[in-house]
Amino acid sequence: MSGLVIFDGTCGLCHKAVRFLSSIPTKTPLNYVSSHSDFGNDLLVSRGWDTLAEETVMLIHPSGVVYQKSAAVLEALCLIRPNNVLFKGLRYLKNPLFDWLYEAIAKNRRKWFSPQKEDCLIQLKYGRVLTQKSEGKINP
Repeated sequence: MSGLVIFDGTCGLCHKAVRFLSSIPTKTPLNYVSSHSDFGNDLLVSRGWDTLAEETVMLIHPSGVVYQKSAAVLEALCLIRPNNVLFKGLRYLKNPLFDWLYEAIAKNRRKWFSPQKEDCLIQLKYGRVLTQKSEGKINP
């Protein structure tokens, strides 16, 4: 199973980030789900994460570990490029500056980036956007 990125489906920055991540060739592409889709909402509610949907990006790692905020971004980059020394090094630093920067950008993302329509489909080069439960198995 590949990792699953849960992103804000109405955020222009999130759409651009998903397009960027999916443009990197990899043997194990990530899957993506909008927190505003029926599947994304069901997934968040079933795990008690529905209050986090607007606050952060989340990554469900293939091992089942869940990451949020800057940790989710760094882990996603490490999944896409597992041999990248820079990504690995940044992941192990766990610097509070990363979360501060992430939160500052997240707080202003709607001002700085145009919003997307909820039903806006993203064209991905690698990976896919999941829209139904039957499309992918998610770790418990």
